[in-house]
Amino acid sequence: MVELSPIDKLIKARVDLSKEKPFFGFLVMHLNFIEKKDIGSIGVDIHGNCYYNPDYVKDRSKRECQGLICHEVMHLALEHFKRHRGKQGELWNVSGDAVINGIIHKDGIELPKDGIIPDGYGKIRLFGVTVTDVDNKCAEEVYHQLYTALKTRDLKDLESYIKSHQDSKSGFDVHIYPNGEKDGKDNKEGDKGLGLKSKVEGKDWGKILVDAVTYARNQGKLPAGMERIIGDILKTEHDWRTLLYKYITNQLPVDYSWARPSKKSYSTGIYLPSVVKESLDLIIAIDTSGSIRNEELRDFMGEILGILGSFSNVNLTIIDCDCEINSVQKLQHATMDDITKLRMKGGGGTSHIPVFKWVEENIPSARLLICFTDGYTTFPKSSSVQTLWVVAGYNRKDVDKFPFGDVIELKSEER
Repeated sequence: MVELSPIDKLIKARVDLSKEKPFFGFLVMHLNFIEKKDIGSIGVDIHGNCYYNPDYVKDRSKRECQGLICHEVMHLALEHFKRHRGKQGELWNVSGDAVINGIIHKDGIELPKDGIIPDGYGKIRLFGVTVTDVDNKCAEEVYHQLYTALKTRDLKDLESYIKSHQDSKSGFDVHIYPNGEKDGKDNKEGDKGLGLKSKVEGKDWGKILVDAVTYARNQGKLPAGMERIIGDILKTEHDWRTLLYKYITNQLPVDYSWARPSKKSYSTGIYLPSVVKESLDLIIAIDTSGSIRNEELRDFMGEILGILGSFSNVNLTIIDCDCEINSVQKLQHATMDDITKLRMKGGGGTSHIPVFKWVEENIPSARLLICFTDGYTTFPKSSSVQTLWVVAGYNRKDVDKFPFGDVIELKSEER
């Protein structure tokens, strides 16, 4: 049997994951493997470049290679490189590794033995501190427990203790931070970061994570605890646009297609599937009543343009409403140019009752209705359509007045 080269082992691990573990398989499709002999083992940057030392990968089993790339891509999916600022570097690295490896290990994926891996009960001992229930904690919670426990010991030199403690582990991978940072802009402590220069932001991993969750959930193969983890991240770490993306993506089926190869196939020489998303019929109601200022209307239009910028297969039904429906415009395969040409009427009072009545009568199969409003409106008592209220203006924080649906605050500069 011919032994696979290091790059072939990583690519095969990615292909096998796409068949066996849909959640991780979806995520690792976004990695770009780059050989780097001066790196100790393996690491990833915010752009999805996964650097590997061929000698290190050569000594790993096929199953361990799956665990390696799952670990690396989870640093990106959970946006650990954005959430590290202001924290002690080594404690943060270890906390993130423990959470990630707990998820991977629990899903039955093999990891290198030198990894920071909680036991089958979600317990791990780090720097002389026993952390329990890691499976149900985010990296910040693990970090806080470690940091608090160590600080209460009144150690004169926390970093020296961390570096020298016998039961501390550094894990198997290298943590590569952007913009030449090592542990974070606010930290002076050093870690294993390569400090690679990067002047541009990476991919939107929050959106990629939502896609992966949706894809795996549709197959009934979502790793245990991921629903809670993604919910915590989207609530605390992302702005409303990422939350909106979650709702849209939940309505947009995601799958692989082997009929059309991924663009990565051309560079790797390995036939990889492409990601396919079906067409989404999206209904948007825009409040054009007298209480909506021009600034808010521009914000609404700007966010609709943002939606179209994230998808290439959206059919829009735009409802212009104040106290009644002023117009309904249907845009097949809507473009940004279509939105800029929209003309709104309105200017009267506000009621969303006609909107929901129109949707129920004309689009009974509607799955999602997004209402851009300032909240000064009359609501129907209930609706069978999943509703997302995107609220702007001075009334945006008055969430309790909405009788159903989910409410997202559209933050904009106060004028």
